[in-house]
Amino acid sequence: MMNRRKFLQKSSLAGAGLWLAPQFIPNQAWPVEPTVSVGIIGLDTSHSVAFAKALHAAQTETSYRVTHAYPYGSLDIESSVHRIPDYIEEMKAMGVSITDSIDAMLEAVDVVLLETNDGRRHLEQAELVFKAGKRVFIDKPLAGSLKDAEKIFDLSEKYGVPTFSASALRFSPSTVAVQEGSI
Repeated sequence: MMNRRKFLQKSSLAGAGLWLAPQFIPNQAWPVEPTVSVGIIGLDTSHSVAFAKALHAAQTETSYRVTHAYPYGSLDIESSVHRIPDYIEEMKAMGVSITDSIDAMLEAVDVVLLETNDGRRHLEQAELVFKAGKRVFIDKPLAGSLKDAEKIFDLSEKYGVPTFSASALRFSPSTVAVQEGSI
């Protein structure tokens, strides 16, 4: 029969072993092939790189990996246009193939993150994605106008392709205050 002292000693040793073990076991013994390949449209925003890093770091049963990207989004927003070359290099360093057209990217991926910083381009870019039958997340802003936003959802329905858009700002204190009517 084990006394209290021996039980605590053995439990402490086992607990320490469980706590330390993950530090010595690699997360992956070998690279995992993606089960879902993700394409990104628009490398003119830091969101593209952030989402790629997050997906590549995630340890899930289904492996979502950014495999391809089409870099060009905004045509005339200088603060966006000048970022593209650096973001291309960051994506290449993560093993992402850069394509010269959206169509070429669409042939190689299962789903799409539409990250173009300029919402005025989202309708034309999303239409290509819908026609290809690829599910798409459209980063903020959804579109450059209400009319374009409505057209995006009409196209989603027409082609039977799920889409959604969201912004983390919906959780900011000022946004919540507006929703609650205090502003």
